[in-house]
Amino acid sequence: MIDTIGANGPNLPALVYHEIRVPLLNKEVEYTKKLLQDHKLQWNKHGCSIMSNARIDQKQLLGELP
Repeated sequence: MIDTIGANGPNLPALVYHEIRVPLLNKEVEYTKKLLQDHKLQWNKHGCSIMSNARIDQKQLLGELP
C-alpha cells in the first residue's frame, strides 16, 4: 500500500474510513455466505441442532448474582 501511495505522488487523495471498511465488510459477508452454502445443504439433508453448554437467565444478563 505504501509503495502504491509513493508511486502516485503526494497528491493522491486519502480514502476515508467508510470507503475502506464497507467494501471489506461486504466481501467478508459474501465469503461467509459461500462457506455456509455446503453446511445448509447438509442441514436440509440431516437436520441441524444448536447446542449450548451454559444457561443465562435474566438476572445474569443484568449482572446480578443469584
